[in-house]
Amino acid sequence: MLRKSNKSLTVREYARIQTFPDEWKFAGTISDQYKQIGNAVPVNLSYAIGRSIMRLFNDIDAYQHEDSRFDVAFNVAKGMIPQQLFAIDFFDMQQVYPDEIVKNTLRRAKSSKEKILNTQKNVLVCLVKKENLAPYLDHSAKIYYTGKDFPSTVKLNHLYYFMPYTKKKGIRDLYLIRVARIGTKYEVRKDADPNDLRLVFEIEFVKQLFPDYKPIRLAIWDTFTDTTLDKIMQM
Repeated sequence: MLRKSNKSLTVREYARIQTFPDEWKFAGTISDQYKQIGNAVPVNLSYAIGRSIMRLFNDIDAYQHEDSRFDVAFNVAKGMIPQQLFAIDFFDMQQVYPDEIVKNTLRRAKSSKEKILNTQKNVLVCLVKKENLAPYLDHSAKIYYTGKDFPSTVKLNHLYYFMPYTKKKGIRDLYLIRVARIGTKYEVRKDADPNDLRLVFEIEFVKQLFPDYKPIRLAIWDTFTDTTLDKIMQM
């Protein structure tokens, strides 16, 4: 026979039910603290409502026809170009692709193990800020984070190659996009906001495509160019 327990939950246990972080401090007497927690809206619920309101405002501001931004983001990921250029919503994209958007491997020649280039594959050229250039100069770069805005016209499920763009110089080196996914800089920088979602490329150096930097024009927001490897090599 089970005995009925008369033990009350502690302040911290009630706070966890309301999804307050453990480091959150409550003021006043124990009675006051119970009242504060009981009158509070659950933290995670507030966050979800806030994100929904943000998405609604973004929809109204950037996309005025009947398709929702979620539908557009999904169509973008499937390779369908929307009617209007805008920044994709990383939060919505994370719901569509919770793990990775694409995962690629390089083909190698059986005899020499030399990396085989596929000139029909897509190449995304991205601006690299001056303070982040060092690992690209010695080809040790393993990861690239996009900015807060990423253009909706890029076919996310076609991403394959990546070329870093150096301001006032151009492009030179070719990387494979091993994985494209949604993530945050908090993964490597604990001072970053863990809720600040970005598009993340896990990259692998392939080869120096040109003997020297080749100047090109970044076509989208002066930050990106979406093209194919054969077009890059013909420049």
